[in-house]
Amino acid sequence: MATKGGTHHQKRLAASSYARVSGRKDYTFTKKSSPGGHKAAEAIPLGILLRDHVSLADGMREAKKVIKRGDVMVDGRPVRDEAFPVGIMDKVTIVPADKSYEIGIVSKKLAAREVGKENAVSKICKITSKRTVDGGKTMITTHDGRNFAGDNHYKVCDSVVYDFKTRKLVKTLKFQAGAKCLVTSGYHRGKTAKLVEIIERKGSMDAEAKLAGDGEEFVTLAKYLFVIE
Repeated sequence: MATKGGTHHQKRLAASSYARVSGRKDYTFTKKSSPGGHKAAEAIPLGILLRDHVSLADGMREAKKVIKRGDVMVDGRPVRDEAFPVGIMDKVTIVPADKSYEIGIVSKKLAAREVGKENAVSKICKITSKRTVDGGKTMITTHDGRNFAGDNHYKVCDSVVYDFKTRKLVKTLKFQAGAKCLVTSGYHRGKTAKLVEIIERKGSMDAEAKLAGDGEEFVTLAKYLFVIE
């Protein structure tokens, strides 16, 4: 008997609250994210972003028309799939409106904030893995699914600045004391603070990190941090 594939439907009540799905009790279904660089539970379908988050479309039909024309760019490239997943730190540009947005976290949920043209030409990516491939070359993978050739200069949990025009990494933001970090998960999700120290734990326990910001100090898991400065 053949294996049943994944469903193309997404019920609103079952959708991740992280993505701010509206009208949970008014409608049964919502748009489901296509496979992409971000997990479905950590992303907003592009059509829903235009309709519900930045109010540049009155409905999904209008959003689809704008997207199918190639008028919406994600990280410097036109996207024509209304279900394309956009996630944290992605840059979305709506060409006809001459507006650009960055996906961040507000009140512990994904949200879009408008950014200037000078900030819409690059994005910050977190290094999530590093490996050696054939020929002894080093490859790094970032949080949005991109892969780059690297070297020992790059470490897991560091962040890199990706330039959309050159398609290259132009800067490294080290995961070290003094770095400004965004907390992407856990109780403190959405907070930005300076990293004070990394606290290693014995055995298989995850390392923790002590941070300070806005007159408070708190501790969270080190893997929840995203270096932004």
